[in-house]
Amino acid sequence: MRILFIHRFHFFEPQSIISLSAILKMHGHTCFFIDTMFEKNINKTISIIAPDIIAYSVTTGSHNYYTKLNLKLKKTFAFISIFGGVHTTSFPEFIHEEGVDIICIGEGEYAFLELVENLKNNKEITSIRNLWIKKNGIIHKNALRNLIDNLDELPLPDRELLKKYAIYSKLHTLLIQTARGCYNNCSFCFSPFYNKIYTNKGKVLRKRSVNNVIEELLEISRNYTPKRIQFVDDTFNSDYDWAYEFLDLYKQKIKLPFYVFIRAGNIEDDFIKKLKEAGCSHIEIGVESGNEDFRKSVLLKNISDNQIINTISAFIRNGIKVMTLNILALPDETIDMAFQTININIKARPTYSSSSIFTPLPSTKLYEYSLQRGFLKDNSKNILGKKFFFSGSLLVMNDINKLVRLHYLFNFTVNHPKLIPIIKLLIKLPFDSVYKLFKHFDRAWNYIFVINKIDIRSILLFIWYRLNKK
Repeated sequence: MRILFIHRFHFFEPQSIISLSAILKMHGHTCFFIDTMFEKNINKTISIIAPDIIAYSVTTGSHNYYTKLNLKLKKTFAFISIFGGVHTTSFPEFIHEEGVDIICIGEGEYAFLELVENLKNNKEITSIRNLWIKKNGIIHKNALRNLIDNLDELPLPDRELLKKYAIYSKLHTLLIQTARGCYNNCSFCFSPFYNKIYTNKGKVLRKRSVNNVIEELLEISRNYTPKRIQFVDDTFNSDYDWAYEFLDLYKQKIKLPFYVFIRAGNIEDDFIKKLKEAGCSHIEIGVESGNEDFRKSVLLKNISDNQIINTISAFIRNGIKVMTLNILALPDETIDMAFQTININIKARPTYSSSSIFTPLPSTKLYEYSLQRGFLKDNSKNILGKKFFFSGSLLVMNDINKLVRLHYLFNFTVNHPKLIPIIKLLIKLPFDSVYKLFKHFDRAWNYIFVINKIDIRSILLFIWYRLNKK
């Protein structure tokens, strides 16, 4: 079978796609890849490939782009379309979209493999677990299979798939996933819903073995020249025994700077020192809201102000940069509460204070909370994608415009607390475009020169490839 994965560049490798491609290739299937950002003539390329299946991995927000593209391709080519990812899992009603033939809910490796094998052997496909399949006007909704318990049984990600576009071989940062799953119950996050649908179907948190992760890293070292590794696990400090063993081996064999996501709490100094010795350049840590009661009762993140401040201070003290993740325009948030979020950042003094605008993601508890409190006027969930994370709010509530403007000025305000009286006046003025432009500049400057998440080389490469499509 000939499977084509379609993706649009976002400075990082598409993790789901290269994982799916790896298992399909291992079983003898042929996989292709198109990045719409760089492909000169998509239709011509698809004509040459002649795929049996075109697959997309979609998040909430990106789903609109891929739905429109797929529908356009359906008018020219004959193929089976399959969509997977967070969006189809949290919002399976997506199957009703025109041109969507199949959606995958949850983990996709074995479901996709079974689909391809059955199609190849002319077997029935309508009862494959994890898949909802639209056939002859009927939608077949299948149950979930168990979670993959032993992640080591999966082949290493197929980065070879991406080499058609040289930019992927020259990325500044490569992503590694050492675990799947998260025990935490945060109301703004997708994980609690994911854990619920997989009740009694396997362990929530599963870790790859240390040696398996090191094997992938050694393969990267042989074939690529990244400047940094990003470990994309939801919480890198979820298993200290594993982390200590891994960091010792990483320090010996890999020796590349890296960064991780950390959950605030009672973190031992020895762990921080191990991170620093192994090459950890910075961490990202969720603050979300500076109002402790709201953080615990509504966001369901049971972490105190002191735990946040002490964790950040400990990392800074040990020479590791810290980027905080904050959310503004939350349901029921007031201007005073938003400034509490600024104040906790001022007290903690991170390297960079990042902020996003609350987006009510499908199937999260905070989506339902927003709906019940009357902050969302459209409960169809089709509103998503109109505004997303950094560009505006979907909520209808008092002072929402002021909260969005404060988001644009967030890091500047943290770094210049004496200007807070002036900031309080500025957010009353409708200069949204100016504030937004300032936010983009501030964010780019800090990512490139302060946190160094993306370097100038990556930016220039992206511009060059964009102007000179393959």
